[in-house]
Amino acid sequence: MKQTNKVIDKKDAFLRAGNDWDSLSLMIDVYFDFSKQKLLLLEDAIKQQNVLEIKNIAHVLKGSLGMLGSIEACQSIVTLEESIKKDGLENIKTLYSNMNRDMKIFDKALKDLLVEKQL
Repeated sequence: MKQTNKVIDKKDAFLRAGNDWDSLSLMIDVYFDFSKQKLLLLEDAIKQQNVLEIKNIAHVLKGSLGMLGSIEACQSIVTLEESIKKDGLENIKTLYSNMNRDMKIFDKALKDLLVEKQL
């Protein structure tokens, strides 16, 4: 199982799943459903400029990403959280766009990992 540069720490993800492919596969499936729902809620919170809700959803997403070994997407959320603390919602659209991009890259890495598992 090789490392995918800065996108995912496969070794960490596998360790968090108890070194069990079936558990990791289940965690990934749950993450895909969960993250879709949370991203929709985050988009709504951004439209409503609800700072507290944005912080809460971002924090929950960060935890989910971290459980699966995310590196860059997780860091994008840390950056978003820190920026909100410092500048409020001033840069939220750019930060959300960066986070969303990094999450899509991470999602592809997870899908590739599932394919790798089947080989």
